[in-house]
Amino acid sequence: MPGFWANRATLFQFGCCVIVLVTLSLAAMAPATALAQEPLPEPYRETAGPYEISVLAAPSTLSIGEVTFVVTVVEAETREPVPDANVVVRVEHDLVCQEGCWGLAVHTTDVDEEFQAVMNLDHAGQWDISVEVESSLGQVTIQAPPVEIARPLRSTSGSLVFVGMTVVIVLGALYVTWTIRKAQRRRASNAG
Repeated sequence: MPGFWANRATLFQFGCCVIVLVTLSLAAMAPATALAQEPLPEPYRETAGPYEISVLAAPSTLSIGEVTFVVTVVEAETREPVPDANVVVRVEHDLVCQEGCWGLAVHTTDVDEEFQAVMNLDHAGQWDISVEVESSLGQVTIQAPPVEIARPLRSTSGSLVFVGMTVVIVLGALYVTWTIRKAQRRRASNAG
C-alpha cells in the first residue's frame, strides 16, 4: 500500500505524536488551583481572669495540616508580659484526639509575651482549640475559634501526563525492539 500509511515507522511516529498531544491537551484543560497568599486572620482575643490572651492560628501554605499557633499573654490590667507564664495549646478532632492532643507553646521571638506552638493536624475537618495559661497569677483555660483543615486537592493532570509519557516510552521501546529484530531477520535471510 503506497503512501503515508504504508510506512510502519511513520505510522508509529504519528501515533506517538497523537498520544503526546492528547496527554498534554488533557493536562492543560485540567482545573488548576492557585495557591495565593491569603492574609492572616485577625487573632482571637479574650480576657480571662488576670490575663488578656490573644490566639492566632496560622495554617501553613506549604504543608497541609501544619498549623502555627501564636499566643500572646499579658496582664489584663497593666498590659505587661507575664514572665512566668506556661502556655499549652490543646486541639481536639471528632475522629482523632478525642481526649485532646496538646502542644507546649514556647518563646521563639524576642517578644516576651508571645508564645508559639507548631502542630500537625493530620486529619481534614474541624479542630477545636483551647489554650491553657498558668502562672503565679493563676490558671485559666479559654476556647478559641476552631481551625478548619482542608482536604488535600488531588490533581489528575500530573497523573495523565505521567501515564501518557509512560505509554510513549513503552511504545518507543517496543518499536526499537521490533526494528532491531526485523533487521536481524533480514540479515539472517540475506546471509543464508
